[in-house]
Amino acid sequence: LEGPFDISLAIGVFDYTGDPTPMLERMRELTRGMLIASFPVRAHPLAWIRKLRLCLAGCPVYFYTPSQVVSLLQRPGSQARLQTLGRDALAIVELGA
Repeated sequence: LEGPFDISLAIGVFDYTGDPTPMLERMRELTRGMLIASFPVRAHPLAWIRKLRLCLAGCPVYFYTPSQVVSLLQRPGSQARLQTLGRDALAIVELGA
């Protein structure tokens, strides 16, 4: 898609993305306001069950620590914050105009 966009949203995407960096960088390029993305939390008590279930079905799934998410998103000139929502961390990045 062509941008720029005021808001970019990626919910339930990075669960299945081995390296989220290229997609996040492209989202940054196309977004002038806010980037919102969810990341499944590695420390959630049911994460291992989900991983086992999906691996048995042939579907890789990836989990992240809060520090990994911040590291993926934090850049000079932007502010990243995390909010835990059940099994996911919701990352909200203010990119500025």
